[in-house]
This record gives sequence, structure tokens and C-alpha cells, in this order.
Amino acid sequence: MLSIASLFIALPTLIYGQSQPSQVVADRDRATDDSLQRLFEEVGRLRLNSGHELRTVLARSADDELAFRSAIRGKCQSWRPYWHPRGPIEVDAWMPISALDSTLASVIQQKLKRLDGQPEMTITWARSNPPAVLATGRYLASSSLGNEQPGWRHCSLWQTNLASKAAAADARAVMLIRTGYCKVSGGSELGFVLHEEPKLRAALSSLLNRVPVGDPVFEPTGVCRVDMKLTQPELLRLLQEASQAVEGLKQPTLLRSVELAASETLTAEGYAVAPPVPSMHSPPLKKMTGLERPDWADRFLVVQGAGKAPSDTTDEASRSDWAERAAHIEAHRQLWMQIEDLPLESGETVGLRMTKDARLTSAMSSLGGFITGTGEPLHADDGAVTVSIGVHLQIVWRILSSIDQTG
Repeated sequence: MLSIASLFIALPTLIYGQSQPSQVVADRDRATDDSLQRLFEEVGRLRLNSGHELRTVLARSADDELAFRSAIRGKCQSWRPYWHPRGPIEVDAWMPISALDSTLASVIQQKLKRLDGQPEMTITWARSNPPAVLATGRYLASSSLGNEQPGWRHCSLWQTNLASKAAAADARAVMLIRTGYCKVSGGSELGFVLHEEPKLRAALSSLLNRVPVGDPVFEPTGVCRVDMKLTQPELLRLLQEASQAVEGLKQPTLLRSVELAASETLTAEGYAVAPPVPSMHSPPLKKMTGLERPDWADRFLVVQGAGKAPSDTTDEASRSDWAERAAHIEAHRQLWMQIEDLPLESGETVGLRMTKDARLTSAMSSLGGFITGTGEPLHADDGAVTVSIGVHLQIVWRILSSIDQTG
């Protein structure tokens, strides 16, 4: 008997140096890392009520983005891995917008709060945003990847090298900005001098590219971090070498000395994310599975339900509470009716297939963990309440195809 617990699982806890008990587990983890990276990309495209995409807001602070990625990784849900015969392993990472909204507020709460304590920015419920975000990660077992670093197990060596080079370039760009706050001879800021002397700035940037950086750190969130340090004597040497490479400086005497802004050493951090892995096997060939993937598997099904409190309920708060409960019951009833009416290639419906297979009925009961609200309840003047709920139908298809695989 296929148990519900074996179907609905959380994303595995990833630990540096974690041993892999079998190749199957390792393949699953590689697909999981790919699904997380794709989920981060999908979440970044969501729009805030300010009109900006979330990724543009998080990009203003590396600390905020790292914290947000870590929170998403800990809170998102996943359906159990799906193995295509002679094809890739697939893992779905899933998270409702409401959970993303609360995560965003909790991670960068101080920056999102106005003086009255209300959120200044939240993930909107606009039509451009789906009720939930779902991303599918894939790994082909024959790929023979050797990377065992959590968050990067779906990447090849050249991809991690690419990320470390990008993080190093980011660190050097940040260092160039940091040097601008240093004081040169006469008390001027170096940034002002570099603005007046663009050729000097270009020469200094070129020299910074030769300065070694620290070893890359690959975070489980799919972020590569590189540190860079520069002492006062090192910066002075770079400035003098840059000035010698540029002819016709307006004030060459300004670069005879340099004073760091805060401490004896300038530090900078650069970041880069795991590069996208091409989905070479998406969508899978129809002949690779016994159950053909239906068109509706790419949809997010949303339904509404309305309800009223019992007529003998007199307390206003209780009436609202009972009405909302009734609305949720009706919405779930409508949702299940539409799920059962979904057509299959064989000419059957999902509901008819459930009546023939007790295992499918049992497995479908775990679908409740993926049903999410898609907006705030609407209260009418007559006391009626309307709620909207939805579910991504790919999860329904996963359940169906998993049962089909087991025969």
C-alpha cells in the first residue's frame, strides 16, 4: 500500500560534507538543487506593489538577498522525486505567494516598515503574479556530475568556475567603489579624483583585476561568495602605478598619499548565483512514461466558494467566522469536483480513475498540503463570505503518474 507519508516530503536538509547513501539519493539531491535555483528565479520575477520586480529590490542589499534565499529554501515544499523511464529525475519546488509575502516581511522587516508599522511593500496579488510559484528541477542520471556541495550539486565544474569568476569580478567592482571613499593628498576623496580622471579610474580598475581574491565559498542557497582585502600600502602602490600609466593627469601630486576611510584594511565581498542549467530533457518525451502528460498539468486551478453563517448565530464575530468556514468548505468542494473532472488520455477522468484504484484515492488525500488561498476573503453586506483557493495541477499529475509507475 502506498502511504501518504512516502509521497509528501519536505526538501532534504543539506549539510556540507553530507555523505550520500546511494546514487539514487544523490541524483534526487541534484534535481532538488536545480529546482531551488529555478524557484529563486521565478520568485525574483514577482512584482511588488511598488511596481518593481522583487529581484531588483533584493539586489540593493546582498545580505537581504542571502537571508531571503535561505528562508525560501527552508520553507518551500517539494513533491517526491519523479523518475522518467530512460529519462531525467524531476523534483518540484513549490511555495504559495502568501508564504513568500510573510517571508519577505520577516527577513527585511526593518526596511519594509513605515513609521505607522504597516508593510510598505508586499508581493502583490496582481494578475501578473500566480497564486503560488512552482519550479521543476531536473537531473539526468547519465550526466555523471561530481559536485557534492549542497546548492550546487546540479552544476558542472565549468559552471562553478564561472560563478566563482563572476563573484570575483563583483568583489573587485565593489572594491573600486570602496576605494573612492579614501582620502588622498590635500584631503580630497579618491572617488572625486577618479571621476575627474576617467583614464586613471580605468587604469586602477585594470590593476585591481590582478589583485588576488579569497577562495570562493559556495553557499547552500546557490550563492557563491568571494572576499577581497586591500591594505593602505597596497592601495597606494596601485594608485602610483596607475598614475604612471596615464599621461596628462591634471593633479598628479594628489596621489602621493592615501588614507583609508575607516580601518587599516579595505574589505569587499562579491556574489554570484549558480548559472542556469539548460533543460535539455524538458518536456519529457511522451513515450517515456505510460501516462501522457495532459495540457492541464501546466495550469494553476483557482475556484471560489461562498458561505453564510447559520441563521441562529447572533454574535457578529461568530457569524463572520462561521461564514468563512462555510466558504472554505464550499471552495474545497468545488475544487475537488473540477479536479475529478480533469480528462485523461484514456478517455477516463481523474475521478473515475480514483474509483478504480484505492492507492490513487489514498495518495490524492495528500493534495491538501498544496492547496493555497489566492486572496483575502470578501465580506458582503448580507454577511456572506467568498474565498478563493487554488492548486497547481502539476501536483495532481505527479500523483497520477507516480501511481501509474508503480503499476
